[in-house]
This record gives sequence, structure tokens and C-alpha cells, in this order.
Amino acid sequence: MQFPVADGKFQKGFVFASQGTYTLNLFGGSAKQTQIPMLGTYAPITVVQSNRPVDLPIDYFNNIQLNAPLPTQIRSTLSLSGTVHKSSIDVLLVVFQSKSKEEIEIEIPVLNGTFQKDITFTPAHAGEYTLTIFGGSADGTLPELESFTPFIVSP
Repeated sequence: MQFPVADGKFQKGFVFASQGTYTLNLFGGSAKQTQIPMLGTYAPITVVQSNRPVDLPIDYFNNIQLNAPLPTQIRSTLSLSGTVHKSSIDVLLVVFQSKSKEEIEIEIPVLNGTFQKDITFTPAHAGEYTLTIFGGSADGTLPELESFTPFIVSP
């Protein structure tokens, strides 16, 4: 996983799919390098299982920062707001894809580096989805910024 460093600092939220003990190997250097040197190893990192729904960290999605953690289990309305870290992103496309591959697509404009949209679900939308956010130029391609499964809409 790669993420940018600005003013000598980086921040990235993670959500682990399963519990366990992990080792974090951190590499750093120029994106132009063919081999990026290892800066250090951190271990052990222990992840424990939780029975509570997960809230995605504000920095979970690449190149955007949410104003608040994003719940992954909702009933009716999801509020998405935040800022983008790349001036080339002027639109976000939020896609909820069900297990049967049906999609709900919501386009969110980015104005002055910020975005805000309330997304309303009905009981007919109840189910499990993969949430994917794409971002880029409104008249160009929209690369994937990140995705998360499962995103659950409850009736």
C-alpha cells in the first residue's frame, strides 16, 4: 500500500479483515525509485476481533479525508463530507455494489477542495454491499481511491 508524505508527515487509517498478530514493514523514498528502501519494522501489532460495526477512519480512502469516521452499517442516511488532497480531483463517484452485482452510483462534486452529500437509502436497499469511491476529473477517468466490504444497509 502506498500513500503520500507531505511536509515530512504521513497518516493512513487501516481496517484489518481478520484478527491476528502482524509485522509492519515500512518503506520510504521517492515514488520515482525502482526500489524503495525499508525504513523500519514494527512488531508485534496485535489485532483483536470486535463484535461492533466498524467505522472507517477519516483517512481510509486515498487522497481524501472525511470530516468524520464513516459507519459501515447504517439504516437510512449516510452523510459523506470531507476534503480532497489532490487538486486534480473535482468529482467523486461513490458506488455501492450488491452481491448480485447491482450498483447504486452517486456522483459528488468537489468544490474548492471539499465535498458533501447526504445519501438516503430506503428499506428496499437493505443488504450487504461493497463500497468503492473513485475520484478524478469530471471530464476524464476516475481512478479507484479505495473500497470496503461489507457495507451494510439495515431495513
